[in-house]
Amino acid sequence: MKLLESYYHLNNEFYFMAHSELKPSRLTLLFIHGLGDAHIHYLPYLHSVLAQDYNILIPDLLGYGKSSAAKDYRFQYQIAGLQQHIHHLHKIFNLPLSNFILIAHSMGGIHATLLCESNFSPNIKGFINVEGSITQYGSFIAKNMLNSLKTKTFSKWFTDFKQKNIYETLGYQSIPIRPYYAAVEFCQPDAFLNNATEMAMMSNALTGKFTNIVGKKYAHLAIPRIYCYGDTLSKETIEFLSANNLLSHYFKCKTHFLLSECFDEFITFIKNYVESLQLKINL
Repeated sequence: MKLLESYYHLNNEFYFMAHSELKPSRLTLLFIHGLGDAHIHYLPYLHSVLAQDYNILIPDLLGYGKSSAAKDYRFQYQIAGLQQHIHHLHKIFNLPLSNFILIAHSMGGIHATLLCESNFSPNIKGFINVEGSITQYGSFIAKNMLNSLKTKTFSKWFTDFKQKNIYETLGYQSIPIRPYYAAVEFCQPDAFLNNATEMAMMSNALTGKFTNIVGKKYAHLAIPRIYCYGDTLSKETIEFLSANNLLSHYFKCKTHFLLSECFDEFITFIKNYVESLQLKINL
């Protein structure tokens, strides 16, 4: 399948997006990456059979991948720019992009949840949340980073995180994690720091057994959604899903990177999930 690239300039910043050929009368799969990640982790989906039936958009959030650095990395600011970029594609290709299935991994689940609460929500027909941060038990990278700041500079921690934790410890052993190492090499350290800090704050914003404000927002969304997870998800997060009667789907997956480790199975899952929504779309 043909790989296309788009850059959108806004407020002295630029946003990058890899995408398939865009055609009318199609649903659009919008992939949103996690902390430190980038579009390169999801490029195989652009070359999969999904591109025969769907429009596929894979953006880099500000500070990640090929998108520029920024003065503001807050989640709300990033999704505002993402919406502007989608509107830009709508204009230059002169076709409606109004029927979206969100496929968000890890931190990207926060962006997707906020999109579902925004004025963009009428365009969203379904939300596939892949091990997104919905409890205080899911932000392990953010917590480790904040703890390390007590004794080290962030710059030193970030270098060690990339080289020792990701590449040397995990990358040699697990092929699905190797694209993440490539992605995190392009990540702006300030973007990682700011987003990890905001994740930690949101994870502890409430009182009670489950303190993640994003989890509360996700549980109350009216948009059809499903939470996908593998073997590394905490038992507390599984308990949260059950307590809130949230639809979920288990994959036999040894890492947090379900989208790459279970690539073929996930493609089939996407097709079946979209079909299960029984969407009736007037295009």
